[in-house]
Amino acid sequence: MKKDIENAVVALLMKNIVLLNGKVDGEMVMRVYKCLAMLEARNSPDIEIRIFTNGGNVRAGLDIYDALRRYKGKKTGVVYAYARSMGAIILQACEERVCLKHASVLIHHINTQSISLDAIEDPERFAKLRESMWTDQKALYAILAKRTGKGEDEIRETCKKDQDMSA
Repeated sequence: MKKDIENAVVALLMKNIVLLNGKVDGEMVMRVYKCLAMLEARNSPDIEIRIFTNGGNVRAGLDIYDALRRYKGKKTGVVYAYARSMGAIILQACEERVCLKHASVLIHHINTQSISLDAIEDPERFAKLRESMWTDQKALYAILAKRTGKGEDEIRETCKKDQDMSA
């Protein structure tokens, strides 16, 4: 099964289509880097990025966003089913952004489940964690505001709603 998926990914890549499905994590970052390197070796053709993800790690998502923004060919992002959380941010790396008719996009405030009790009980560690999360959240606000033309206040309010938006 895994080999079939890998073969499908390669077949799509040969047609200038990059598939971003599953969790946004270090593995996805490496897959995107490899795909972009292969495409760059073919003179950076225009590409379609098919996004179908619940999101994942903020740092990994920002790494993918940066790599896609650096890619020289035109990028068209197409949301299949949903682009949630970091998937919505990755979509912003594309010059053209499309959602299929019944697809949805979700933006929300950063959250994490990887906080230890030690970090919460240590005021200094907790302050650093909170500051790190706010730094990342501000970066996401800035990307969304710049790429959508909406004000950061409107972006912030939309994030508070934490609900899927239709195409």
